[in-house]
Amino acid sequence: MKKSTILSVVLAVVGKTMADCWSSALGYQCCKGCSVISEDADGKWGFEDKHWCGIVDDVCKEIKESCWSLPDYPCCKTTSLVVSSDAEGDWGYEDNQWCGIVKDAVNNDCWSLPHYQCCKGNVVVQSDSNGDWGYEDGQWCGIIKKTEGGNENTQNGEKPNVSINADAVPPQFSMESGFYENVEGLNLTLNSEGTILYTLDSTDPTTSSTAKVYEGPIKMYDRSIDENVISKCEHIDKSPISITLQTNYKASPVLADKATVIRAVTKFEDGSYSPVVTKTFLVMNSEQLKFYSEIPIVSLVTEPSNLFDKDTGIYVTGQQYIDWMNGPDYNPAKSEWDSDNIANFYSKGKEWERPASFTLFEDGKEVKSQNVGIRIKGASTRNSQVKSFNIYARKEYGESKFEYEIIKGNKNINDGKNITKYDSFSLRACAWFDKMRESVVQRGLKESPILATFDNNKSLVFIDGEFWGLYELIERASANYIKSNYDIPKDNVALIKNDELEEGTDADLKDFQDLVKFCKNNDLTKEQNYNYVAKVMDLDSLIYNYATGLYLGVWDWPNRNYLVYRNNGEPIEGNPYADGKWRWGFFDFDYSTGLTYDSFGGVKGYAHDSFRKFQSKKNEFPTPIFSRLMKNKKFYKRFAEVMEIMAEEVFNPEKMKKIVEEQKAKYLKYIVKTDWRWFNGTPKMSFESFSESQGEYFTGGWDDMTEFFENRPKYAYDLMVKNYGAVDKE
Repeated sequence: MKKSTILSVVLAVVGKTMADCWSSALGYQCCKGCSVISEDADGKWGFEDKHWCGIVDDVCKEIKESCWSLPDYPCCKTTSLVVSSDAEGDWGYEDNQWCGIVKDAVNNDCWSLPHYQCCKGNVVVQSDSNGDWGYEDGQWCGIIKKTEGGNENTQNGEKPNVSINADAVPPQFSMESGFYENVEGLNLTLNSEGTILYTLDSTDPTTSSTAKVYEGPIKMYDRSIDENVISKCEHIDKSPISITLQTNYKASPVLADKATVIRAVTKFEDGSYSPVVTKTFLVMNSEQLKFYSEIPIVSLVTEPSNLFDKDTGIYVTGQQYIDWMNGPDYNPAKSEWDSDNIANFYSKGKEWERPASFTLFEDGKEVKSQNVGIRIKGASTRNSQVKSFNIYARKEYGESKFEYEIIKGNKNINDGKNITKYDSFSLRACAWFDKMRESVVQRGLKESPILATFDNNKSLVFIDGEFWGLYELIERASANYIKSNYDIPKDNVALIKNDELEEGTDADLKDFQDLVKFCKNNDLTKEQNYNYVAKVMDLDSLIYNYATGLYLGVWDWPNRNYLVYRNNGEPIEGNPYADGKWRWGFFDFDYSTGLTYDSFGGVKGYAHDSFRKFQSKKNEFPTPIFSRLMKNKKFYKRFAEVMEIMAEEVFNPEKMKKIVEEQKAKYLKYIVKTDWRWFNGTPKMSFESFSESQGEYFTGGWDDMTEFFENRPKYAYDLMVKNYGAVDKE
C-alpha cells in the first residue's frame, strides 16, 4: 500500500469519529492524535491546539496499525532509508526528526533519498539492510535494483541458479597474477571462445549486477588512487553492518594501497558458464613494489557481501546482533569482548564459512592460488576491527589440500623434512604489537618439540584488493596438524583445545576430564597414583607446558591457550609421540615476556612473581593435574630442572636477543604501515612523521622483550623456590 493510501485510510477513520466521541458530550473536541496527557474516570485526555481533547481508542488503533510510530513520531513520507532499527521497527530521519518506516509505504524509485542521491551507475561498493550502495562524485549513493535484464545479486546472499561447466575452458589472461611497474600502456587482454564477463569489485561475474562484457583491453594502473571501498567499514552504533560491537573505531580517510582484482568467466550460448578465474595484480611504482616484494603477500578475494552483509557477512555484527540487542536477553553491561556475544563475527561453524580465492606471492611472484573457505578466527579478538581468519582447503572449492610450503621452515618433528601439505591454516592479525610476541617465543621453543607450538611466518594481506595489514601465516589445531608434525594418522588423533574437543570422540574428552578429576581427588605423592598419571600422560610434556607459562609470565593462562593430543591407534615403533599418552601444546603468547593488560604490581615484568599469580588458578580445569603433581618430590625435582633449561637453553638471553633483532629488522616497517592503515579517524600528521614516532614506539617494544629475556633468569628459579620450597637434590 502506498503512503498516500495509508494516510487516506487514517483520515477517513478519523473523519468518521471526529464529530462524535465520548468527550463531545462533556464539551470537548475529539483528539486528532493519541498523545495521552492524563487519564481519569471519563477516559484518556490529550491537549491539542491549546485545548483539552478526548482520545478515541479505535482511532488510535487504526492510526497505530497504519503508522506504527504514531503518536510519538510521524511516519516517513519521502524516505525508506533505515537509519536505525529496534524492537518496534525501522526508523528513518527526515525534516530534522525521527520517523517510522512503514514497509512498502514509500514508493520512491530512488530509495536512498533524501539523504543520499541515487547512483548513475551500478557498481556496488557495499550492501546493508537498505540496499546496495555505490560511491560517485565523492559521496555515497543508492543503487536502484534492476528488475529485468542483466545479472543481479539477490538478497540474503542467495544467488540465481548458475550452471557451471567444470570442464569448460575459462578466459585466458594475457598477464599472470603478480607485480607490475605502473607504466603507461600497461593493458590486460582476455581471450575465450564465448562471451567474457568480468568484474573489478571482487563480485562473482556469473551473478553480479556490476559484471561487464569484455570488449577490449583493460587498462592496468595503480588503483591506490581510487577511493577506498571496504576500507571505509568502521564502527557504527547499533548497526548490523558495524565491524565492532561498541569499540568506537572510525575508518581513516587516507587512501589505502590497492591491488587490481579481476574475476572473469566465459558465458556460452547455452547459458552455462566456465569456472570463474580470479587474479590479483599489484601495479605500483618500483619503490612500492620493492617494499611488497620483501615479504610474502596474500590476496584474499571474496564477494564483499560475504564479509559485510548484515545477514551473510562474517566481518560485521549482523542483524542477529540488532535482534539480540532489542530482545529480552540482552545485557548492556556485558563486555563486548566476551566470545559468547551474539553477532555474525562471533558465530562459528561451517554455516559461517564463506568461499574465497587465496593467492600467495613470494618475491613478487605468484606461488600458490586456489579456491578456499574462510571463517573468522579467535575468541575476544573477533570484536577487533582487524580480524583473523581460518583458511580451509576443501574438495567442494576445488582442491582438498594446500600442496605447498605455506609456512617456510616448518618441519616434521621426526624426519626434519619441510611440511608441504596442509588442510587448513590461519591468518592471524598482527595489527597490535602484542601480536609480535608469538613468533619470537615460538622460535625459542622450536627446538623443544616435546611441547607442541604453531609455526608461523609473517605476511601482508590484501582483502578484495585493499591493503589490510600484517598477518601471520600460522598453523592451526587439527588432526592434520598433528599428522604433519608428529606422524600420527589423522583418523587416530584425539585433540582437545581450551577444554573443547577438536578431533576424536566424546569418549576422548571424557577420558581427559576423568584424568583431571583423578588428579584433583587423589594423593599424587603416592607411587601408585603417580605411576597411573605417568602411564596415560607424558609428564615431561606437561612440565614443559607449565614451565614455559610460568617462566614467560603468560598472563591469560593457564586455563586457556593450551591443547592436548594423543594417538588412539596402535603405538608406532620409533615414534615417541605416538605411544598413546596425552601430550601438551601451547599457543598465543601475546601477553607474555613482560606484557600485561593488568598490573605487575610496581615491578618490571621480568621480576613479577608469576608463580604467586598462578595459585589463584591452580584448581581450575585442567590445572589440578599439574598443581597436585607438584606435591610429588620426584615431579618437582624434574620441574626445577626444566626451569633451569628454560633459562639456559630454551630462552637463553643471547639466543633470544638474536631472534628479537631479526624480527625487528624484518618487520618494523610493516607493523608501522599496518598501524597507519588502521589509524583511528583522521591523522593529524604525515605518514613520514607518523612512521618516525611509531618506529620508535615499536622499537621500544622489541627492546622490552630483549630486556625480559636478559633479566628473567635472575628471578624465575628463585620465585619458584619461594612458592614451592627448596628442591630435594637427592
